[in-house]
Amino acid sequence: MKVYLCFLFIFVNSLSIWAVNKERGEHCVTPDNEFGVCMILNYCQRVYDAITSKNKSNLEFAKKSYCGYDVETLVCCEHPGPVVVDDSRSISLPSNDVCGVVKEENRIFGGKLTSIGEFPWMVALEYKKKSNSRDAGIKCGGSLINNEFVLTAAQCVLHPNLQVTAVHLGEWNITTDPDCQEYVANDLCADPVLKIKAKEIISHPLYNSKNKYNDIALIRLEKKIQFTDYIKPICLSSPLLTPPNSGTVMTSTGWGLTEEAKYSEVLLKVKLPIVSKDICSSTIGRYQRPIGLHQLCAGGELGKDVCVGDIGAPLMRIYEDKENHKMNWYQDGIVSWGALGCANKGYPSVYTKIADYFEWITNIITD
Repeated sequence: MKVYLCFLFIFVNSLSIWAVNKERGEHCVTPDNEFGVCMILNYCQRVYDAITSKNKSNLEFAKKSYCGYDVETLVCCEHPGPVVVDDSRSISLPSNDVCGVVKEENRIFGGKLTSIGEFPWMVALEYKKKSNSRDAGIKCGGSLINNEFVLTAAQCVLHPNLQVTAVHLGEWNITTDPDCQEYVANDLCADPVLKIKAKEIISHPLYNSKNKYNDIALIRLEKKIQFTDYIKPICLSSPLLTPPNSGTVMTSTGWGLTEEAKYSEVLLKVKLPIVSKDICSSTIGRYQRPIGLHQLCAGGELGKDVCVGDIGAPLMRIYEDKENHKMNWYQDGIVSWGALGCANKGYPSVYTKIADYFEWITNIITD
């Protein structure tokens, strides 16, 4: 297969008519004049099959599908919908019948508080001090992606002074157990919080602590868990899912610092718009660190942002599959870093772009 990939890349680059050089995730037009997405070749079944068929007309179609190159060959692929890549590595990710199910919940009007069970994939990471093994409390967030793995930021598991000891599943109010919400369905109470030790920490091998590139990690739980109404996985954005455009309203959750300069006891949520990479680079990129290829930006509105304590938490959106009319929460980003404090107008925060690490994730959770 590598021979065919090399052939495609070398041949196409010799023909300037097709060297459009779009970025991964950008919209494009296929040789059939259908709207598509510029994505990794290995995730576009039609082009992949065209190359391996060795048929002359199919190879011509594949060459015309070329749309760019970053670290891999990119092709324009007609978007098939939010499906998991059909190969043996994907069997460990739940289907959208299980992951990211949108819940009909009782919301708290006019506030930022979440309701119990509204985001059942949200995870709190518990730490201890390396120097004396004393409890250090909850310092980071994460998301449950199947019955054995939690997704978070690499900086959350590579802290020089702190060590992850356990993850909290089904958590809402970090000061109570079980959690109860007054005035909702006659004082709604959740199941007891499930605290599981971390069996294995797997951070991305190319994580850079200075610029926060490849800020992504997986935590393998000590045991596999059973899903409940309050503990469920979120769906992951893949190269096949249409990426969020600039202005798309996303949601992030966490127990981080609030405008009152203290950590929240109850899980909070905030809506943040996607900011283009050009605008993000021209604002925070020039002051602190450049925005990387596999990062995205969101926020920049006064008083709305993620902050200290929210690192590792998900950036997500509800995606509707128009073919089967299903609506699911998909995670597009991982909270990584912000500039000039929190919630300052014109200064968005930076997130690790999950779709670019989909293959890395699926390889690990299957192995």
